[in-house]
Amino acid sequence: APVSNNRGKRTLVLSGWGDESLLSEETTNPNYDPSYYREYSDQTRQNLRRLNEDAIDYDLLEALVCHIDETYAKGAILVFLPGVPEIDTLLDKLVASSRFRGHLSEWLLPLHSSMTPEDQKKVFLKPPDHIRKVIVATNIAETSITIDDIVYVVDCGKHKESRYNPHKKLSSMVEDWISQADARQRRGRAGRVTSGVCFCLYTCHRYEQLMRKFQVPELMRMPLAELCLQVKLLSLGSIKEFLSKALEPPKEEAIATAVASLYEVGAFEGNEELTPLGYHLAKLPVDILLGKMMIYGAIFGCLSPILTISAFLSHKSPFVYPKDEKENVERAKLALLADHSGGARQSDHLLVAISYNRWERILNLSGERAAKNFCSSHFLSSSVMYMIRDMRIQFGSLLADIGLVEIPEVTNGWKNKAQLGRLLSDSAPSFNRYFNSPAVVK
Repeated sequence: APVSNNRGKRTLVLSGWGDESLLSEETTNPNYDPSYYREYSDQTRQNLRRLNEDAIDYDLLEALVCHIDETYAKGAILVFLPGVPEIDTLLDKLVASSRFRGHLSEWLLPLHSSMTPEDQKKVFLKPPDHIRKVIVATNIAETSITIDDIVYVVDCGKHKESRYNPHKKLSSMVEDWISQADARQRRGRAGRVTSGVCFCLYTCHRYEQLMRKFQVPELMRMPLAELCLQVKLLSLGSIKEFLSKALEPPKEEAIATAVASLYEVGAFEGNEELTPLGYHLAKLPVDILLGKMMIYGAIFGCLSPILTISAFLSHKSPFVYPKDEKENVERAKLALLADHSGGARQSDHLLVAISYNRWERILNLSGERAAKNFCSSHFLSSSVMYMIRDMRIQFGSLLADIGLVEIPEVTNGWKNKAQLGRLLSDSAPSFNRYFNSPAVVK
């Protein structure tokens, strides 16, 4: 039967692989190894030979989830997908299916880092009897959390991780195949308290022959400028010679790009010698451009907003984007700008600084509950705001250690932390003289 035949499609679904939309009569899967599939039917082997492994088959995922719900015993299903757009696509298909319509769709739950902690906690709730809970998650569910009632795992074999491009001098999230170690970790999510089943949507050949044993080392996928600063600060000799001794050394091009960027920002001079700016940057555990921005913020008297911007760029944006709420999020952003420049549009960086200032003022004047309500009404993550506050304090303390700002020494404790946070936001010190001037901050 041809590939597009319904019987062929059904055989393919039951064998654990895509539908006719991902198959081509003209092309052959370059990674197909017939020796792995001798026990499969002729139709299945033919479909596997023509499969496009680089595409995610949402029809197959929908059919597989429905098949598990229909034929397997009770237990929650965990589906791993690379990112938020992929999660939304699958959830939309499941909601539209006859299997999960109506009140059953309330237990189709996304899980990713952009969600609020309150929404993330829903995945731990127990569904009523005869209702299947389906969680569609990124790799946040690999190691960060354990959901006791997960019995079935569906692994598409993909994830997104940060990769640095030395040509563009930019880091970006790139979709790629997981490693064998990641695959084992995902498989281990099934049946934490009872026996479980994992459905892997990739071939044995890919797992055994094509997947890396472990994740790409951070040394090979992240910018090296900060590491190069540490090499020179510790007097470890030539950067290129030192890094070449690593078990999996980075590419020479990546090293050259990092060294060139340090010369460009003024951290190096001569023969890879640290400048005074370079010494200061080596003391700051942030990207070199963010570190230089913080140093200049202290010098030009606009430190508070610069600390906030550096913190969120080092961590993540405090804004959350619930599904189908994009317009409401934009309206909330405009509301935050109402008291600044008559509500005129500002950059996202200044918007976060404004949001943090309002949150901190409410926290100090009205307490944690009021601050939490402020976050809820403006689509802000309360936990991220607290993280930004802690990072601001850490960065401010580091700037004080290198003598750029003067702040009193404080002992551990939340009261002193709150005091230090208020000091870094106070307009009285010289390092914050112009912190309300967008022109100076820009």
